[in-house]
Amino acid sequence: MSKGNKAHSVTGRRIARNFQLAFNEQEGEVDFETDELVIEVETTATLQDGIERLKTFEQKKAFVAVTNQDALREALALVQGLSIGVINAQGEIVKQAATPAHND
Repeated sequence: MSKGNKAHSVTGRRIARNFQLAFNEQEGEVDFETDELVIEVETTATLQDGIERLKTFEQKKAFVAVTNQDALREALALVQGLSIGVINAQGEIVKQAATPAHND
């Protein structure tokens, strides 16, 4: 959500490389989205908004990726009890996202 932020761009490019995904740098859109997952890169300032946005993706694995250690601690606290996973600034999964139930 903080698309103009350098830390956001660096973290987003790192995740794109690690997960072999296309990084969407368009303002107002999620950073990464496939048929199975969605990832939002957030700074400490935008973390709460990003998590709220991820809650709307009930049919996909959802991850919030953070840009620094302070945001990591805060993200882990904010997603406690939620199905949302957490990715650190190095692009490593710290908390796995729950697999959504499919109503096929």
